[in-house]
Amino acid sequence: MAEEFSAGGLAYFVSHGIEPATAVACGVREEGGALVFPGGRRRDLRSGITKQPAGEPLEHWWITEPQPDQPVLACEGEGDGLATASHLPQIPPAAGLDGLGVLVVPGCGFPVKRLTAALTEKGVSEVFLAFDANDAGRSYSAKVSEALEAAGIRGVIVELPDGTDLADQLAEADEPAEWLAHALVDAEAAANLPSGDTPSSEAEARGKTSWASLDLTAVLEGRDSEKPPEILRREDGVCLIYAGKLHSGSGEPEGCKGWFALQGCSELILAGRPVAYIDFEDDEATIVWRLLALGCSPAQIAEWFRYVRPHEPLTDPARADLDDVLSHQPDLVVIDGVTEALTIFGLDLNDNADSARFYELLPRPIVRNGAAVLLIDHVTKDRESRGRYAIGAQHKLAGVDVAYGLEVVEPFGRGRDGLVKVTVAKDRPGHVRRHADEQNRIAEMKLSSDLETGRVTVDLVAPGDATAFRPTFLMRRISEAVYAEPGITVRGIRGVRGNHTAKQEALRLLITEKYVDRVQDGQAIRHYPLRPFTEGVQEDETVPTVPTVPEARPDRAQAHPEHTVPRAPSPLGGTARGAAMEDHPSEASPRPTLEVVPTTTCTCSRPARSPRGDGPPVCMKCRKPTEVAA
Repeated sequence: MAEEFSAGGLAYFVSHGIEPATAVACGVREEGGALVFPGGRRRDLRSGITKQPAGEPLEHWWITEPQPDQPVLACEGEGDGLATASHLPQIPPAAGLDGLGVLVVPGCGFPVKRLTAALTEKGVSEVFLAFDANDAGRSYSAKVSEALEAAGIRGVIVELPDGTDLADQLAEADEPAEWLAHALVDAEAAANLPSGDTPSSEAEARGKTSWASLDLTAVLEGRDSEKPPEILRREDGVCLIYAGKLHSGSGEPEGCKGWFALQGCSELILAGRPVAYIDFEDDEATIVWRLLALGCSPAQIAEWFRYVRPHEPLTDPARADLDDVLSHQPDLVVIDGVTEALTIFGLDLNDNADSARFYELLPRPIVRNGAAVLLIDHVTKDRESRGRYAIGAQHKLAGVDVAYGLEVVEPFGRGRDGLVKVTVAKDRPGHVRRHADEQNRIAEMKLSSDLETGRVTVDLVAPGDATAFRPTFLMRRISEAVYAEPGITVRGIRGVRGNHTAKQEALRLLITEKYVDRVQDGQAIRHYPLRPFTEGVQEDETVPTVPTVPEARPDRAQAHPEHTVPRAPSPLGGTARGAAMEDHPSEASPRPTLEVVPTTTCTCSRPARSPRGDGPPVCMKCRKPTEVAA
């Protein structure tokens, strides 16, 4: 059976205590670098993320159905279920667990009502609840146990060591089947204890305050060590958002901060993991449209996404409503608009004490419940004085665990690609900063919008990747095309020979590096030369020729009637007609004639020279010859 899986697939089975033969018997297969489970869920072997098929609702999975009058073990995730099924046949008959059923739920966001209905339908009378030993898993166990009791089914909670799951324990056990039998029998015995027989240590712990000494056993044994981030993934697998930590992302208005946050949200939604969005700035229409554009289906958004648009402080009734939102145990909570939130709470933006109060009122309690929190904030207008943190009090940086800054390199919009530089200003856990470059850049966020399909693609790539493709040959071709036809449109550049994707990257680099200027001219976007692109030019080659008399560029305020600057000339071979004139070609006016001013020599004090193949050098400032031709 092992030959049906790659080395990566077999490594996953070993780390989770799963027998490959059991996986095959249960319908698991490997396809395209991922393990595919019955029902279509896929676990990517490279990233470790399990994703739900787009547009499909989450379903439970009966790995083995229970025999009559036999209990069921309910666990969280396919790995736990397959590990259990791998060792069930070896459990001694004396344990009384013959015919045990195994039911897998895809996560703690799976509706409790649907789980209860599935168990009721099978006529189950007893269920072992072996969910993950973290805050989300314990909370889910309590809710399921309460729902089962109401349905007349006995729920027995299986206690696992902190920070572990069922597969972890089975993989580490010398005798997995024996460990499983003892764990279930001990859990049933503990459930039979009278309520007054609760161990005294638990009773004592319930009365302690946060000032009591903490038990460090889990940390010392390495079971509760700080884990690397696992949300908002770069293309190379490096992630930026830590579970159970407080993050901030700050930048200028229209700095793509919302897209940055929603990319993390969409990752989780597509994987069938719950998310909450507390929005003090925008509205539900914009946020839902963006999630749809990022590839989430309406069904997935309805099931895994919770949206809040508060306009009042956290009173007791408001706190109750928020607790209901957080009851589905989101893995990520975005708080968009910290400045607006402080105003609603009646707190001073520039006061450090008020910033600390805000953190304790809203984000910190959510973090303590196990969720990752991402705060979206603004920066000051002055680039020189803004420092490393968002607008307002310095405690905004001091109070978070991780802080990111977003700076727009190329603006993004509908039908327009954008580029944003992401830097790390603070990384208390320390796993992210080691992946940043010398300038603290942790990622470049590339955004692409397709007007025809409405889809938006957001890619986080490593900054300054030495293996990144730099299309210098196409950059030179496009530079030559722009010099040959000043004012050339995007459609004209598409006519340059070469791969379409590579040409897009080449044009972006030319604009970013100030070789080409891009100007909005009504509905069109036109491109004009700033300086020749000479990278990679051989000694016997010439650079693009600079026109002796450049054509006039459109004024950016051309829409105002009082302007007298002439309109932009047509591209070579063009008609200079807008959409209305194309509908009525007979009404097209003739192309206006540009007045040519006699050329004199350059009088700049320090002219910047550019060689020409057919004449004297030309100043790139005034575009006049720097010496008189012989």
